[in-house]
Amino acid sequence: MLKKQAIGLAVTLVWLAGWTSLGQQPAQPTSKILPFSGSVSSPDGPADLKFKVFATSSGGAAVFEEAQTVSVTGELFSTFIGNATSGGIPARIFSDNASLWIAYALASDPTIDTISRQPIASAGYAHFALNGPAGPPGPAGPDGPQGPAGPPGPTGLQGPAGPPGSTGPQGQTGPTGPQGSAGPQGPAGPQGLTGPQGPAGPTGPPGPIGPTGGFAINSGKSVAGMMLEGSTTSTTFALLFTLTPLTSGHHLTISDLELEGRVAGGAGSFRYTFNFADGTSFTSQIYTTSSSVDITLADPHLPTHCSYRGTLIGIGVEAAAGVSGAQAFARLTVSGYETDSTGLTPAKPILGRSSEGSTSSTTLTPVASYAPLTTGHYLTITELEVEARLQNPRSTGFYRYRIAYADGTSLTSKIETTTSTLETTLQNPKISTHCSYRGNIVGIVLEAASDSAGNTAYGRLKVNGYEAAP
Repeated sequence: MLKKQAIGLAVTLVWLAGWTSLGQQPAQPTSKILPFSGSVSSPDGPADLKFKVFATSSGGAAVFEEAQTVSVTGELFSTFIGNATSGGIPARIFSDNASLWIAYALASDPTIDTISRQPIASAGYAHFALNGPAGPPGPAGPDGPQGPAGPPGPTGLQGPAGPPGSTGPQGQTGPTGPQGSAGPQGPAGPQGLTGPQGPAGPTGPPGPIGPTGGFAINSGKSVAGMMLEGSTTSTTFALLFTLTPLTSGHHLTISDLELEGRVAGGAGSFRYTFNFADGTSFTSQIYTTSSSVDITLADPHLPTHCSYRGTLIGIGVEAAAGVSGAQAFARLTVSGYETDSTGLTPAKPILGRSSEGSTSSTTLTPVASYAPLTTGHYLTITELEVEARLQNPRSTGFYRYRIAYADGTSLTSKIETTTSTLETTLQNPKISTHCSYRGNIVGIVLEAASDSAGNTAYGRLKVNGYEAAP
């Protein structure tokens, strides 16, 4: 693995026709890639880098990302950005953004840019000019010459003559009147021959840029360590408080949730509930403690996904004292983002949602299942945990999970075993999210079996991730 250290950048964006020293052939259409060179303090050989393109010189999300393995020689490397992406860099990246900047980072730590962002000059835009959207049509040409007059219509019928009037007295001769106006123009002659076409006029100025297509990026308020706390002496679950967005109508996208609890004078039970904007909700498992000092009961983590926006409108915490006279105290701390309800794909975060069951069968049998809260939705999971225990010691339990996908395929895990009578984590895979993916999981099933009749194997399946429409 490459050591973390500063990386110097020397970027050159040129026409592909002059790029002869790369030693690498374009794998995508040359109109969809950009040549790029830089330097990295690394021994000669392959190095894994992650390239990112931004619409701002600092801050903001990347509008294009790509991971590549480059060949380092004398601390220098050259490559084509877009070469590892099917179809290359989308043309809309250039048409939608007036300015762009490039940065790259080590693949081992892709969230930290190892250099300051470098601007893409006009040559990069010119390289993509032929792939941009067509401009609006030009202005209409001048009217053509008037055609010849049509033939006169037929003369109408003459009306009947009126009765003659009486003859008046002879008047005096008047002065000579002015000359009358010219008579009407005669009919036009036949149209002459068409003359030769004149030279083309100059090209008109380009029309205004049309509205940006695709999806909009939300602005969000970071909520780091947003916290509420309360207590109850009730022996049944009572709502202590509800954490809601700072602005009415906004939604929460949470990346970390911590539930702490303590009890004065006995034991206590705690749980939290997520309320979503579409009216659905889910409630976590019940956590118990008899500690008299604050301890963490639940602390799920959920990496944010750049194509999703949150749909959480409230998180409620309930607690109950185990015996009369005891008092249960709870504190909820949340980190994440608050956004308005527009743009991107609405998604429900699922933090620590679990399903559990047991079996005494000696063959693998489904004991727990997990499906989206809304019919027709898909799951994007970021973490999965299988916990297990046995009823009797000196026995063995067998466990595996199966993931079903929307296209009818499925994945079955390897079989894990345990002989413990205490809750034991058997599997805990974590999956990094990627903004170019969308979930297609329609169900997860946990299967269990015991090695002997009469012994019971217990299993619990716990999932973190997102649920969204396909």
